[in-house]
Amino acid sequence: MFRPRRQPLVEVQDPHPLIQRKDKGKGKSKDADTKPRRTSQPAAVETEHDLLLKELAWHPGSFHPESPEDPWPYSFTDGDAVWVAFNREKWDHGVVLDATDRRIEDRLVTYYRVHLRGNTTAWFSPLSGKIKPDSHEIRALLREYGLIETSNSSATKEA
Repeated sequence: MFRPRRQPLVEVQDPHPLIQRKDKGKGKSKDADTKPRRTSQPAAVETEHDLLLKELAWHPGSFHPESPEDPWPYSFTDGDAVWVAFNREKWDHGVVLDATDRRIEDRLVTYYRVHLRGNTTAWFSPLSGKIKPDSHEIRALLREYGLIETSNSSATKEA
């Protein structure tokens, strides 16, 4: 017969020890017969994205990177339009094909496979600063730094 494993009992102290409380129908105070109660605390697991989001919370009003190379905790889904730093001079427009998680130095890092021009595909991580979503703000940022052409009609369509 299967028996669930019992959790250790943790004694919980009354937050107001000077206040006398009566139990319903028993007529005795709570302090007279205190039984330890079982409590469970959830394990705190933070990913790299959670840590970056906490850091960004300290910068109100800042919802996009200040420079193209800044890492940013983006999440993409298959089919999302993105900009990637495939070479040093210009950024290329691409489409996310799929994603995979890899453990690097005890951190879980998400990499996205992006289809570029022709048959070219490459892997990029938002935490390396080499992939950004195709949005108005990011296009303006890349234009400001001269990393994309303004005449590229297929990549600069308003979404």
